Amino acid sequence: MRRIEAYTLLATSIAAAITASLALIGESRVDVYVSVAILSHFISVALTGVEVEVKRKAFTTLTIVYIAVFSAIVAFRVMEILYPELLEKILTPGG
Repeated sequence: MRRIEAYTLLATSIAAAITASLALIGESRVDVYVSVAILSHFISVALTGVEVEVKRKAFTTLTIVYIAVFSAIVAFRVMEILYPELLEKILTPGG
């Protein structure tokens, strides 16, 4: 099995298993599902080494976008915990 095939199978399996688990416990936040998909991508890349085999600009761009989105989600959650008043003020219209 080529690395790209192993990556596809592993990423899909991880994402499907975790998504099903989250759905079973009643998780409804979209950012959690997006974070899981991004993490399954990085776990699969690390385990299969597909990035070494596939040195394409699109794959590198995807990695940069995933890191940016994941960082934004984490930053939002941290702000939500540490500074809930500030976040409410920013997100409230006219605040």
